[in-house]
Amino acid sequence: MISDFFINQHALERVQQILNRSGYDDPVAALADIAIPEANMYSDKKFQDIQKSIFEGKKPDYDNFIKTIQMQFEDIKSKLTYNLEVLPYSKSESNLEQLFVIQGITFDMSIGLRQALDSYILEYEKGKFFFKNEHKVIRNLQSIGW
Repeated sequence: MISDFFINQHALERVQQILNRSGYDDPVAALADIAIPEANMYSDKKFQDIQKSIFEGKKPDYDNFIKTIQMQFEDIKSKLTYNLEVLPYSKSESNLEQLFVIQGITFDMSIGLRQALDSYILEYEKGKFFFKNEHKVIRNLQSIGW
């Protein structure tokens, strides 16, 4: 039975790689859910027009821009897929009370999240991080109520 948060070898190597490439002198790792949009979610003509004007250096109508973005988000938020990612941060930007060293890697996470991860293994396979325990596989933090 797994009784504590653990990182398998592939995930450990990938986290170390992320931290080594971060450019920070004293990097820490943070777990986060990153939304992956569907390819066609930005197909709205209004949104495309606003996006085009920004890329062309024109000042867009910001009120219209914000309304369009909000409407787009409402339309697509249920279609977003969230993937677990490991993000690097500078230790100086972290709350020292939330730093935990796990298998030689310093993580910035709340005590509540740390406790929620007890009995899980952080794994990395086919370019994706995920949690696993003896009963299930979890692809993001939302799935454990975080």
